[in-house]
Amino acid sequence: MSTPLSAGTQALLFLPERRREAESEGILLYCDHHPSTFDINNLPGVSFEAMDHFAKTFLILRLEDRQVEGGVQRPEGQHDGRSWRAVRVDVVAPPMERYAFALLGWTGSRQFERDLRRFARKEKRMLLDNHGLWDKTKSRPIAGALPNV
Repeated sequence: MSTPLSAGTQALLFLPERRREAESEGILLYCDHHPSTFDINNLPGVSFEAMDHFAKTFLILRLEDRQVEGGVQRPEGQHDGRSWRAVRVDVVAPPMERYAFALLGWTGSRQFERDLRRFARKEKRMLLDNHGLWDKTKSRPIAGALPNV
């Protein structure tokens, strides 16, 4: 694993032998895995939950200067002598039919997410979260939001 990190290399960190190798080489500084607690029968939730129920792993990787295109960039005046940078990587694994909602929930700013949920709730009388979109007036999922329901 001495080659520059790529998307494929990051995915291989989940394999136990690759994780041990990454830890021994000092590439993987931290790894915390949370298994899925997703249950379709518990949706929609009564209130918004900040964390979804999908399987997720939080990683902190040590990237050496040579592994970062253009080198490690530091804010002006912040030079601590290190030739590496710690980078947090959140890997979320939603079911394919929930991918669009998980992507929406894990990207954008907190304010953007709040505004989307508020718009769905106040203007459209719907409930939007990382798991799906529901019509509150009929207590059912929006067509296409949850297939086979």
